[in-house]
Amino acid sequence: MSRRTVQRAVSEGGIASKVQVAYKLAQAKGFTASSDGTSHRKINYEARHVNLIAPCYSDPSAPAAHQTRLVGVNQALDHTSETQFAGWQASVNEMSMLLDEAPFAMKEKVTLQPDDFARKLKGMHGDHASDQLKTARAMQAWKTAVVQKDLGLVWMVSMPVEELDRRTSEAIDAEMDACGGQDGWSSLDNMDRLERVNSALSGLAMVLGTEVMAELPPEEECALLFFLPILLANKANAATLELSAATDAVAVLAADVSARGGVKLTSLAGAIFNNKDDKKGDQDIHRWHFEQVKRRLENKKCAVKFPSTSNMCFQSHCDGAGELVTYCSDYVAFLEDIRDNKEKHNFNHIELNVYNALHDIPTITELAVLVLYAQLITHPYMRLVRGPGIESVNLLDLGPLHQDLRTHIRKIIANPDVILDSLGLEEEHWKTATLNQKPWMDPKAIEAVASLKPDLPHLKTMLVAFMRGALETWERFSAEFTPGSLIDTASDAERDLAYMPSTNDSNEDAKFGEDDHRFVMLKAREVDASKAPAKFRAKLMARQHVMANGKRKQDEARASKKTELHQKLTQTMLVLDKTAILKLSIKQLDLQLEVYHVLKHDKDVPIKACLKNKATKIDALLAAVSRLKSPSTESSSILPEISSHAECKGEEHLMNQDDDEEVLYYQK
Repeated sequence: MSRRTVQRAVSEGGIASKVQVAYKLAQAKGFTASSDGTSHRKINYEARHVNLIAPCYSDPSAPAAHQTRLVGVNQALDHTSETQFAGWQASVNEMSMLLDEAPFAMKEKVTLQPDDFARKLKGMHGDHASDQLKTARAMQAWKTAVVQKDLGLVWMVSMPVEELDRRTSEAIDAEMDACGGQDGWSSLDNMDRLERVNSALSGLAMVLGTEVMAELPPEEECALLFFLPILLANKANAATLELSAATDAVAVLAADVSARGGVKLTSLAGAIFNNKDDKKGDQDIHRWHFEQVKRRLENKKCAVKFPSTSNMCFQSHCDGAGELVTYCSDYVAFLEDIRDNKEKHNFNHIELNVYNALHDIPTITELAVLVLYAQLITHPYMRLVRGPGIESVNLLDLGPLHQDLRTHIRKIIANPDVILDSLGLEEEHWKTATLNQKPWMDPKAIEAVASLKPDLPHLKTMLVAFMRGALETWERFSAEFTPGSLIDTASDAERDLAYMPSTNDSNEDAKFGEDDHRFVMLKAREVDASKAPAKFRAKLMARQHVMANGKRKQDEARASKKTELHQKLTQTMLVLDKTAILKLSIKQLDLQLEVYHVLKHDKDVPIKACLKNKATKIDALLAAVSRLKSPSTESSSILPEISSHAECKGEEHLMNQDDDEEVLYYQK
């Protein structure tokens, strides 16, 4: 089979899939949507799914069930919420046009207008990134606008003719005025005038719909606008939970986990032992070495790849911590072998950091905390929401689970000794320790922590601190399930329509007729002839050039501003007399301090954040004058000075009061 044939088959399959998804959306009473993005070789990609009730094609006798369907994976110019929302609308428009032209849909008189998609949309779910939340809000605003327009159109039909004529005339007159009056309106062709009339009527419908909605009972309005923006942890971002950080000062461990300590160690170890770049690190040697080590220790074949922290895979840092804690001495010996096999018998920078960290008690303590958190909380949680047998569970029904999770964390915070004192001593300690009352996911890691516990004096303190940070994060992640929330007050029917899966589902099969196959083939050829990939590449490169030119202009503007400021500073007369300093305005004080900071290179001048008011600025300037007058101070430039014998007239010497430019001093 030729490459061309395979390419065409894939293209035709994609068209057929979009037609089928559109058909199911047209039949559905409601559905939810989700999306996420990634990048590959610096090109952004967006994946989109919908969750709806659909029949089981493998078993026609089975009842319809909640399923997930792929809308598409598309290239994107960037990962902003605006681009994501525009991508959703483009995908919906494409599905709508394909379904309108599909022969079987014409026979059945099934259509899916873009507004139908918005009407039926019951919610969005994704990760806790800000762009995902903004995208969900944009989709919700789209739904609200469609519902308001629907109410307005219904109201227009029922309005008295005289009232309707008056309101429509006012709307069209306003559109004519926007075109420049009667002369401007007359200059438009018929198509432009028709578009503007339709725009005026749509705007009128929106205004009337807003008025109607304001008069609706709250429960009726809520039913019409029912929409759940659910942002919960998933495979892509669940690592956020294991890196959760508390805001209080006690949570030292979680304050900067990604930059130092246990997580930094697992990141560096991943870069050495399982780098995402196959050409870097000691991956094969590591795998072969630990294959022998684990066979010797376990007397059986075990997984030997180091967890993929280099790729930020789900649970990779906690799993990496378990690996390093369990085989700590073996990793030390392995690193020593790497060092001694080199000609100069030395470590590189990363290897040295990992080697030292494996001998550092505070870092080992952090690894132990990560192990405990994974075994107590995150692994049991993922078993409950993604394990076998829960494929059909509705995410909206997981409120009690998240309540139990928060309660469990609070119990650990209140009494960590119940967990720590029994580690390695009670055979079935997991029954009271884990969230799901199931055996440890990694019992060897638990045994390793238990054996290290006597050498980790701050383990309890750090575990409590980490759990406090985790609790704060879980409360934020599960805020949608709190009592009185939209999920909590939703009816069973609303939850069913707004179904959100906790796992992905397999693809479904499609059944088309001969006409439909010909239609798909034709559309695939049209897509191929449209040269869409080439157009996207051209658009992306044009955007890259525009952005680069814009940044160059910004750099030039900053450089020009910096030059102008430097010139202003060199012309500024220093005020050395205390009485004159006390009379300076805040802007004049700022400029004086900037002279010391930039031209005098006085590194003791505080930054703006430390100077809260005029009094602190005066104190800072007096201190700078004192340092300037001291014999040990070396001046880098000779500037005109205002001494006690000179008369300070203020504005012309120092700074124009109308000059609002920020000085460099405040940009440090």
